[in-house]
Amino acid sequence: MIAATPNTADWWMLVTIFILLCVLIVLSIAEMGLSRVSKPKAQALADSGARGGAALLSLVTHPERWVNPLLLSVNVSQTVQATLTGVVAGRQLFGAGAGGHRHGFDRHRAGVPGAGRRRVLRHVRRQPRLPDGDGHCRAVFLAVDSGQ
Repeated sequence: MIAATPNTADWWMLVTIFILLCVLIVLSIAEMGLSRVSKPKAQALADSGARGGAALLSLVTHPERWVNPLLLSVNVSQTVQATLTGVVAGRQLFGAGAGGHRHGFDRHRAGVPGAGRRRVLRHVRRQPRLPDGDGHCRAVFLAVDSGQ
């Protein structure tokens, strides 16, 4: 059951989530492909004049140039995608969120004990210090409840 109807921002977030998913697929395929190619195979492709062979040889020869930026890109994309997924899921499954109960969980109607009552303290009086069982004196505060 969906708690709220999707608005324009939700749809844009869903599109962004899908785009990030596609980017993550491409990045993971690139990482796996580049890490699996051996130097002799890349050298053979470069020597045969294959398109992109020289670039592949450069990447395989110097992995320190691409491994960290690739992993950072994957990490950032996953973090953004997870955050957006949480925001959309929170809005669609659990309602409006922290600010309102328009579409979400309303504790007053859900039968939560004490949810409809508000207690207002009119004033707090400090009583004189009374000895406790250890011989120490502790301050005693009395709160007067208005019962509203």
